[in-house]
Amino acid sequence: MEKLIKLLDWGGEDEVLSSQELNEPHKAVLSRTVAGVIDIALAAAQNQKPVYWVGGIESYRTEELEDLYWFSVDMSQNIQNSRLLHDYKNYDEYCRIAKATEDIEMMQSIRLLDRYFPFPQNLEKMRTFAVTDENKANLTVSTAHRAKGLEWLVVVLNNDFPDLFDPKLTELDRRDEINLLYVAATRARRKLVINEIIENVLINQRKKDKEEKKDLEVHSLEDGLHEDA
Repeated sequence: MEKLIKLLDWGGEDEVLSSQELNEPHKAVLSRTVAGVIDIALAAAQNQKPVYWVGGIESYRTEELEDLYWFSVDMSQNIQNSRLLHDYKNYDEYCRIAKATEDIEMMQSIRLLDRYFPFPQNLEKMRTFAVTDENKANLTVSTAHRAKGLEWLVVVLNNDFPDLFDPKLTELDRRDEINLLYVAATRARRKLVINEIIENVLINQRKKDKEEKKDLEVHSLEDGLHEDA
């Protein structure tokens, strides 16, 4: 956690902002999941904004989400990859397993199908707004993993990163997630728009600092009373 807190103590002209809509000609949005990237691109397509995909749109396997949609409406004849049919009896089983395992990618995919119905039409519209020249895009999208080594003037962190305070996270997983979030946050050269995850880290840190200050004041008062006695 200290790594994330220190990163927000930037100097110079760098800005760290809370979640908000930026009035910028171009920004990069970094996500934890592939489904999170697709979510951002789908929303951009609704607003007719051209999107540049780091690594190319084809590398994000959008057809897998389309297969999941056909699976959800019992139209298996439209599925391109039969893996879903082999791995799950039906869509209800897919949803049950996603919920039981709390798989972040699966849960995001389910939410996308609900949010962008009818999904194939929205997906096709999203593809028409994908551009191969980043200079012609209003938005750059990428996973945090793919963004390693890259930088943008303005970076927005998506809210699909896991809760760092989740007690079900192992210490190893928590450390890995902190490191990945740190990598994503440090891709910004001028402005960073933090997500709810980092906001929660800051809230908890402020609470901790307040409690430590209160304890210090109590100890100082007790020391003063002892001296007077």
